[in-house]
Amino acid sequence: MISRYVPLGLLCMIFFLSCSTVEIKEKDEFSNTDLSLDEKIDSLVSEFIDTPEILVSKIIDLLDEDNFTYNNLLARLYISLGRYNEAKDMVVSIPNLNSNIEDLKLYIIIQQFLKEDYRHSLETLIRLDPSNIFAINTKSYDLIRNNRVDEAKTFLERAYKIDPQNSQTLILLGDVTLLEVENLGLSTKRVLSGVEERKVNNLYKKSLEYYLRVKDSQDPTYYVRLSNIYKKLGDKLNSIKSLSRAIDLDPLDVWNYYDRGKLYFYASSNKKALEDFNMAYKIDPNHFFTNVFLGRIHFIEGNLEVSLKYYNNVIKINPEYTPAYRDLSVLSYIHGDKQSGLNYIISLYNSKTDKDPLLPLYLVTSLFEVGRDDDAKKILVNLVKYEKKGTMKELYSYFLDPTHVGDSVLTDALNIKDHYQRIRLTYYVALALEREGVISLYKTLLKEVAEANLSFESKLAEYRLGENNE
Repeated sequence: MISRYVPLGLLCMIFFLSCSTVEIKEKDEFSNTDLSLDEKIDSLVSEFIDTPEILVSKIIDLLDEDNFTYNNLLARLYISLGRYNEAKDMVVSIPNLNSNIEDLKLYIIIQQFLKEDYRHSLETLIRLDPSNIFAINTKSYDLIRNNRVDEAKTFLERAYKIDPQNSQTLILLGDVTLLEVENLGLSTKRVLSGVEERKVNNLYKKSLEYYLRVKDSQDPTYYVRLSNIYKKLGDKLNSIKSLSRAIDLDPLDVWNYYDRGKLYFYASSNKKALEDFNMAYKIDPNHFFTNVFLGRIHFIEGNLEVSLKYYNNVIKINPEYTPAYRDLSVLSYIHGDKQSGLNYIISLYNSKTDKDPLLPLYLVTSLFEVGRDDDAKKILVNLVKYEKKGTMKELYSYFLDPTHVGDSVLTDALNIKDHYQRIRLTYYVALALEREGVISLYKTLLKEVAEANLSFESKLAEYRLGENNE
């Protein structure tokens, strides 16, 4: 939940932008030697605010070595340049750092950027100012990261009483509520009881209420949070809208295009999904899951050459990613490399990661394709032995020895009510008929499977029909 979001220190850059130590005035005549140091600094800030690197250099030129008055300003300018170590040097040289609230806040932010342990600084700030919203929220964030829900809620309740409109407090209240769901162990459970479902949904709605009270956020990760909640509540439209706002604010975040593409994909809007996946790929060609979905969506659309390109990227990035093996097997087969196709499906079958009940039939038919009949029959013997479902058991038996099984098993397979499963089984029935030499019916059934275009078997059926017509 928290891992994809920007650290609190980054979210608190509003502090950096708002807590100016000098007043920015209109440009003065800098040639006037009667100007005070403050006025000279004001003039420089006014003139060079859009070029912080030049501004830093000019301010330093004006200061004596023992003048620490402008270290806070210089530190914030260094932060804007990403020069965090120099920002730290500026802050730690400030006299009495641990007794100055604003300097201490800035030091904590710098420590966060540098991934340093800021706990001592934070505890000092809390002791110095127990009502400091920044300190309380930072403490709450740390507690949430460490799954200390009750303690985090106690701190956030204190922050909420101080300022019920504080955006960061509201976001963290939403976050800690989501963590409550995770701790229930129900968020990934496939089937919930009525009581469990109501409990989870109520927590999601409570989290959403906190998030929606944040006004006019310009933080893209806020809208990612919103999108995730809407998705959990089944509101795909608002989930997509939220991600679109996140993309508007940060058009180079590959994850937001990928996540929105997934939402479109599962809503069967393949054209829009493809646009987002293409954009994600343009930003980061090595983004693993973008390549996975580009391979998958082009496979579904029948762009098999393009699909193979992306699936090859997937295997190059992660050779052990077995979910890609089935489509790679099909693509290899269609491109004439039956042995590679078989190798992929054997690896997938042995990994035991794919629970597809028809995967064993695909493996068996692939073994028959390359002449490994004995291996295919050994697998079929075990399948017949351990399979409990009548139709599948009989179909395995038919592949093993058609002469000992009546043709009624084929009729049973073709009469399954679930259309998707029936189409898939029809493909394997067709292959069984081909093994018996019943070619006319074999082709008729293949045509039905190919025209349905519902599964990888449809791609294989289309290929076989084309192969037979050559």
